[in-house]
Amino acid sequence: MLKRPILTSVAITFGVILILSGVICLLFFQSLVDFIIASRLPLKKDTETFELWRKPPATPILRVYFFNVTNADEFIKNNGTIKLVLQEFGPYTYSEKWEKVNVTWHPNGTLSYRQKKLFYFERDLSQGPQDDTYVLPNIPLLSALSSLKYSTGVAKKAVATILDILKLQPFHERSVREMMWGYDDPLLRLGKSILPEGKRVPFDKFGLFYGKNDTAGQVYTVFTGQEKLSDFARINVWNGKQRLDIWKNPYDDGQGGNCTKLEIDEEEDEDEVPKCVRPARDDDYCNMINGTDATGFPSMLNENSTLYIFQPDLCRSLHLTYKESVQQQELPVFRFVPSEATFGDVETYPENKCYCLSGPPCSRRGTFNISVCQFDSPIFISWPHFLHGDPSLRSAVDGLHPDPARHQFYIDIQPKLGIPMQAKGRVQINIQMNRIPEIAQAARLDNVLIPVIWFEDGIEKLPESLTSLIRQAVFVPDIAELAISVACLGFGLVLCICGIIVLGKSYMNKRGQATARVNPEIPVSFKLLLLNLMNFNNKYRFNPNPSPNPNENIN
Repeated sequence: MLKRPILTSVAITFGVILILSGVICLLFFQSLVDFIIASRLPLKKDTETFELWRKPPATPILRVYFFNVTNADEFIKNNGTIKLVLQEFGPYTYSEKWEKVNVTWHPNGTLSYRQKKLFYFERDLSQGPQDDTYVLPNIPLLSALSSLKYSTGVAKKAVATILDILKLQPFHERSVREMMWGYDDPLLRLGKSILPEGKRVPFDKFGLFYGKNDTAGQVYTVFTGQEKLSDFARINVWNGKQRLDIWKNPYDDGQGGNCTKLEIDEEEDEDEVPKCVRPARDDDYCNMINGTDATGFPSMLNENSTLYIFQPDLCRSLHLTYKESVQQQELPVFRFVPSEATFGDVETYPENKCYCLSGPPCSRRGTFNISVCQFDSPIFISWPHFLHGDPSLRSAVDGLHPDPARHQFYIDIQPKLGIPMQAKGRVQINIQMNRIPEIAQAARLDNVLIPVIWFEDGIEKLPESLTSLIRQAVFVPDIAELAISVACLGFGLVLCICGIIVLGKSYMNKRGQATARVNPEIPVSFKLLLLNLMNFNNKYRFNPNPSPNPNENIN
């Protein structure tokens, strides 16, 4: 008799435990999973995460588009009074292999490496062979002319004579191969022989990607994320520097100081010279080396997260913000794009003043002057077709048609793991022309910014083998959490309800038995006997004091 109550109590107790387990699972399971994921994401020796970071399994793709100048001769003959007409050709496609070499671990939670890239031309994915030729701006010549804007007349005449001897013109015909990987340029050879060592260009050839193929770059030192996961892959030192030294402080007083404001001590004489209050080093944010090298990002991102990518070729970091949530390879990702301030004009974004070394005027909206990084060549970076740029940039030439779908720079990142699922690094290279009346080759030019090429560098998608692992890490915990929670809550409720029903029935049975013992049931035969006796008593009821009968005869 005691077994049933004991089993029922055990069932209810176990049900309560299951319900509590389901609630705890709903509250803390995701945190536990995030903790486990976070413990496996930092860079550690001989781990899968490290190998994926060191040698990514994805195949990056570089697509290059050239702006062919269709009316170069007419432009020069008309003294630059007509617009240059540009025609886009491309893509010329290259597959890439990335690998981090010379990896060195440090005891302070950082490691150092060099990034090595190899490029392979993909003819089947290209518009034509690398021997295709186009009429393009003569970048070495225009760079040399730009340096003479404020030179003496004698220097200008001397250069004009040299250019005549070399028969150089502002526009020339070059092949894709030459523009990409380098060609012998007479001005470079001349410069190496006559310029002082500090002003020589350290290249034997000129090419937009010259020296980048199969060459290890500068040394990066990054945090492993072991001490702080948000520091994963964040650059600590680049090329021996923790910050750059090429941009001026935005509060430069123009006299060698860095004044945020001028103060006068009220207790001193009113004629006292104002004191220059110098800002903290963090105010010089243009020289900061922020973010990662774009091959890795922190995990656990949200819509308020901000990303930074350091680009050595631009001598700055790019600031990216969340734009929207999209799907890539059946996975939810966050799309990050450069902020409007990245190539913003100084009037709208005063913090960009430190990037304006030669102004005012400073760069127009949508462009960025990188001449300080390119041996003083008048090179400007923009988004393709001057997307998001000042309308005057597009109106100065014909043939540009900005389209966000084709020209927007973006990176799609799986927010939980911080893994880039797709990336399109789209950038345009432009060169500034300058009219110099004393030099025949520049006398008929116009002061216009000319697009040369634009390229798209990044990844289309990850290999399915890696994507399946990411899906497991993203979806399986959610499925497991739901399954465990539902199972625990469901079985717990069933056990508790069944136990309560059994206990209720047992209680009612016991109560009925107790009532029966207090008021036992009278047999039917005995009830009939009592009923007959009661009727008889009523009929022949005994009267102790009968009333006298007047008709009775008394003797």
